[in-house]
Amino acid sequence: MSSSSAFDAPSVGMTFESIQEAKKSIVQWKRIAISGFESRTKTTPSLPSLNLTVVRLCYQALLKAIYRALPGAPVLALLQAKVQSKRFLIVDMQRDFCSPGGYLEHQGHDITEVRKLIPGLQRLLLAFRTAGFPVYHTREGHRPDLSTLSSRETFRSRNNASGLGIGFPGPLGRLLVRGEAGHDTIPELYPVAGEPVIDKPGRGAFAHTDFELLLRIRGIKNLVIAGVSTDVCVSSTMREANDRGFDCLLVEDGTAATEEGLHNSTCVSIKMEGGIFGATGKLEDVLHSIEQSASSRRRGKP
Repeated sequence: MSSSSAFDAPSVGMTFESIQEAKKSIVQWKRIAISGFESRTKTTPSLPSLNLTVVRLCYQALLKAIYRALPGAPVLALLQAKVQSKRFLIVDMQRDFCSPGGYLEHQGHDITEVRKLIPGLQRLLLAFRTAGFPVYHTREGHRPDLSTLSSRETFRSRNNASGLGIGFPGPLGRLLVRGEAGHDTIPELYPVAGEPVIDKPGRGAFAHTDFELLLRIRGIKNLVIAGVSTDVCVSSTMREANDRGFDCLLVEDGTAATEEGLHNSTCVSIKMEGGIFGATGKLEDVLHSIEQSASSRRRGKP
C-alpha cells in the first residue's frame, strides 16, 4: 500500500505507482524481445515463427494481470474527493436474504456465506457512524398487493424446488413483501435514526426510487458499497451509480454471492478496462482509511 489511505487507493496487491512502473517495464521488455526475435529470424530463416507468437501471448497475459490489479480511474476521483462527499451504502442485508426461513433459503440457496459477512459489516458500520459519515440502507421488496411485481419476476421467483416465490407465506411472513418481518433489515445492522432506508422493487438502488435525489441534494459523489448479493443487487446498484456519474468502491470481503465463482467474477469485472464500473478494496483497508479521514477532519483538514 502507498501512503494514501485505502479508502482512496484500494488494496489490490500493488500500488498505483508500482503498477505504472510494471507496465512500462513489460512494454520495454516486449520491444526488446520482439526486436531480438525478428533479428534472429532474418539471420536464421529456420527459426520457428512460433517464438514471436509466444512473446506476444506472454505480453498480453502479463498486461492483463497488471490491468486486473489496477485500481481504475474512479479511484483517482476518490483520491481527490473531500471527506464530506463519502457515503456508506449497505445493500439488502435483510432477514429474507440473511436469516433462516427467508426468501433466499426458499430459493434453495445456502446463507452461510452471507451470514459470515455480518461481523465485518458491523465493524464497518460502527466505524462510519463513529466518524460521522452518513450511511444508507437498501431493502428489496414489493407492495403487499404485488402491483410492483412483473409476470416475469413472478414466474422466475417460483422456478425452484419449493415452488414458492415472492408473496408466498413463510416463517418470516410473505416473502419479499414490504412490511413483513423478512423484508426488514437484520437486527445486527439495523438503521439508526437519520439513516435513510431506500425501498426498491428491483435489483438496483436507483431504479424506481428517490436514492439519486437524496445523493444529489447532499452533493454526494462517492459511495462505498457492501451487502448482498455481489452479482445481483450489489452489482446492479454499482452499475447504475456508475452510469449516473458516481464513483464507487466495492468492499470485496464485505459482500457475498450464492456461489463463490459469481462473487469472484463480479469483482474482476468491476476492475476490468481500468475500472469500468469502479474499484474494489478490502475491509481492513477501508477501516484504516476511515480512521485516517476522521482524524484529518478533526484536525480541520479536508
